[in-house]
Amino acid sequence: MSYKVINIIYYDNLTNEKMWNKIKFKATYKIDFNSEELINNVVKRINNELNVKKIKITINEIEQKDQLTNEDIHKKTMFNEKSKATINGEIQLKNIKYDLVGEISKSTFLKRETIVKILKNIQNNKFKMFKLNPEDFILNVINIIEEEKATTFIGSITYLKSGEYDNDIFTINNFNGTIEENIIEVKKHIYNYLKYDSNIEKQLAKSLECGEIIVYAKLPNKFKIPTPAGYYNPDFAILFEKEKTIYFIAETKGSLKSMELKGKEKAKIDYAKKHFEYLGKLNNENIKYDVITSYDELIDKLI
Repeated sequence: MSYKVINIIYYDNLTNEKMWNKIKFKATYKIDFNSEELINNVVKRINNELNVKKIKITINEIEQKDQLTNEDIHKKTMFNEKSKATINGEIQLKNIKYDLVGEISKSTFLKRETIVKILKNIQNNKFKMFKLNPEDFILNVINIIEEEKATTFIGSITYLKSGEYDNDIFTINNFNGTIEENIIEVKKHIYNYLKYDSNIEKQLAKSLECGEIIVYAKLPNKFKIPTPAGYYNPDFAILFEKEKTIYFIAETKGSLKSMELKGKEKAKIDYAKKHFEYLGKLNNENIKYDVITSYDELIDKLI
């Protein structure tokens, strides 16, 4: 496939600088929460929701054919199936050792003593599920803990300024100098070309080009917000100037159904709202952050 060579230009102007200067701050966070409340919430959810898949093991007995036909050679079938049996996987798992507390502690970053308190307080019938499928049990308990951590931490997290990003990550592009399938030419972006990651981003960019905005930027991958659920990289920064100046940080999604925003993904978005609320107060500016699916929804959220 041939590519057209392009010249990526950064529009070096006061408007771009104004937008970047409002969001370029690095931050750290602190959390002050009640560990007993977290333990109780996790125990309650495990008792109400935990379920695991039973392991079934299928055993096939086969024998090699004495003579191969042309069809056998063509289909590469050298064996006949003699018998097939399904047995309870729990029997086979009895001799496999699992560090239950250690595995959950390592994945959730909670102390072993906290995990022990959780497991000691769940109902006996739920704890017995561990024998049915240890790996599925561990995975489901970890997911419940992570979701409850997010809920608990959201109300207890405080962001604090810790530094600033270098201007280079905003002004120096990372394009390879060729037109690719995921690059479009634009006018209101900080560069004259935009590299998008999804069709939703592409459609939003096209709408922004026709919309009532001053400038927008696809935020670089190095622009990351620290959260208890891991680092988070928002999609766009957008500057509006009508009756008032509004800086909007957007995360683009194809759907906003709550069932599609769960666990760590939803937690990172909730933490990002806290982060940009803090930046707004720090700069005494109107900085909004939200998840959007279209330009029309973006405009609605500005009201």
